[in-house]
Amino acid sequence: MSQRMIPGREHFKLEKRTFDVTELLPEVRHRPDIWYVLSDIIMSSHVGTHIEFPYHHLEDGAGAAEFPLEKLIGPGLVLDFHQKKGGEAITVDEARAAARNRIRKGDMIFIRQDADKLWRTEQWDDRMLEKVPRLRRVSISPWCELEPAAQACRGRWIFSWKPNPAMVASGFDTERIRRYIRHVLEVARGCVVEMIHKDTFTVEHDRSRLETWARLAKEEVEKVHG
Repeated sequence: MSQRMIPGREHFKLEKRTFDVTELLPEVRHRPDIWYVLSDIIMSSHVGTHIEFPYHHLEDGAGAAEFPLEKLIGPGLVLDFHQKKGGEAITVDEARAAARNRIRKGDMIFIRQDADKLWRTEQWDDRMLEKVPRLRRVSISPWCELEPAAQACRGRWIFSWKPNPAMVASGFDTERIRRYIRHVLEVARGCVVEMIHKDTFTVEHDRSRLETWARLAKEEVEKVHG
């Protein structure tokens, strides 16, 4: 379910350094002709095949250590959409038709797209954005990896950030929102950033939350960019 990860060639950080064990443990002795090594590995949690645990988007969400293992084991169902082209949407009606009333509570749904066949090809490459004529802004959803998105946009396109609507929809925590906004602004330094609330279906009858968000955003912009 994954490709071989090659240090220096991934979209996210993956670095490896192999060295003789005596570099770290000088008290260890071995003959020069004996191969005895250690490795340092630095990697992003987003490299390779992985699970999007709640902690990825929720500060108090469960991480890999806390997430119940039994929720990762169960019957699976594959919906075949390999004929779809890159960027082509899968509609709700198409998903229902492919499911053919076979989905049951607790099933794990896999979407077949055959995107793995495009790995390290031009179709997969982020540089495809550069081929879009008259591109002015790139929409950054709450589920985007910020660092590669900022790197791609910096000096070229508007970093059009869509904050997580849950931040204003429930449990309105101003300090948490400050940290959230500040983190995005720091990652996106050097980019032209705009913030657009999208898919905010409720503020629990408290419209002042949006005004407070705007005020907090202005204050954080001043702190980060002065």
